[in-house]
Amino acid sequence: MLATLGMLGCVELPEVTASGEHVSVAADPGHEMCGGTLAHMDAFVKRLSARLGAPPPMGDQKLVYYWLDEEDFQRRSDCVGFAACSRGREIFATTVPLNHELVHGVALHFGASKPFFAEGLAVSHEGLGGSYYTGVEFSDQDTQSMLLLNGQDLRATSGGYERAGAFASYLMSTYGTDPFLRIYRDVRYKSGLGTIEDAFLSALDTPLETVISEFDEGFLCTKTAYDFKIMECDAPLVEWDGAEYLIDRELSCDEPDVIGPFDGEIVTHQTIDIEKEGLYELRMDGDERPSVDMWTDFDINLGLVVRGVSLTGCGPCESAARLATRKGDKPRSTRLSPGRYSLRLHGNATGSNSLRFWLKRIAD
Repeated sequence: MLATLGMLGCVELPEVTASGEHVSVAADPGHEMCGGTLAHMDAFVKRLSARLGAPPPMGDQKLVYYWLDEEDFQRRSDCVGFAACSRGREIFATTVPLNHELVHGVALHFGASKPFFAEGLAVSHEGLGGSYYTGVEFSDQDTQSMLLLNGQDLRATSGGYERAGAFASYLMSTYGTDPFLRIYRDVRYKSGLGTIEDAFLSALDTPLETVISEFDEGFLCTKTAYDFKIMECDAPLVEWDGAEYLIDRELSCDEPDVIGPFDGEIVTHQTIDIEKEGLYELRMDGDERPSVDMWTDFDINLGLVVRGVSLTGCGPCESAARLATRKGDKPRSTRLSPGRYSLRLHGNATGSNSLRFWLKRIAD
């Protein structure tokens, strides 16, 4: 969320408690990042900057991430009605990390665009975060009616951020990142519809109405699929024989590859290649029940913080399948196409996280 400039006055904010190459973190007492979080944020900013052709913030232009207590957060942050926001190179949040706000920090290089494009850029690049379930659908509201919404109204529109992210992802995937950024720069915060129409025609050589019509009719893609996943899909690659792979790990927040604590969740990022199309399953070691389809009796509320494993396709929407299971759930199976997949391990920021799961290719 991009915040308008406000007056923080003499509000007391914490001093910097950890500093990387591109991001410094100033945390309230009692807040401790997991071992890999600062490195993750630095790598994300560097990777995103390279992708967008923006200089990564360094030195006195480094992003400052204020990790504040929930109590009195609104007064101290001036993020009116939000749990996080960005103001220039300063980020205010009650959890860490939030790649969404880091995107806004990198995008300062391009100036202030309309919220639909600014939030779209952020949502399409923020990644999967710490959540086990990320299959949010975007709003079915007319796209053109959302182009001129201010930040508050866009946020208040159910699925509005997700539609903005889907539209941004569609533009970059279809026409390229540079044309999208040209539109982003040409459309300013207070621009009207005429300026937006001119920007589309100039950058894409296609009328805005045509682009929106093609998007509305043909881009059927969930957030999990359309997100560019620039960290999740460029993580270390695990080796396996294509038939079965044992995931056996004790997960704890202090380990150097663990990211969090998000909202109490921790994750690790790896990737895995599926060489042959077929039916694959994930099951907890020792669970002998037959596997069921990924979405059969799926219970989104089976614990807000889960201990489990998830695979998410790194390809375009039509190949971005998902396979996941967790402690307390059934073994799950689904058909996977050849390609690279994000492999994430999920755990609780506190307590024991003993993970022992099998990924197997099974007979059709």
